[in-house]
Amino acid sequence: YWLKESFTKVVCKAWGDEEMLDLIQKAKDLNLNVVKIVDYDHLTAIAIGPADKEKLKVFKDLPLL
Repeated sequence: YWLKESFTKVVCKAWGDEEMLDLIQKAKDLNLNVVKIVDYDHLTAIAIGPADKEKLKVFKDLPLL
């Protein structure tokens, strides 16, 4: 379904490695797909999903970038 249909992409800001690692753990706890993007040995971004809106509500307080 996700590959055949279009879906919304949202970019949010996180403050540092510690917060991103916390977000990764929250996503894993919800059984969501998570990918770490590492550049020169630094965690620079994470990708979470695709997922239903209900599961993503845990991330609703993150500021949009």
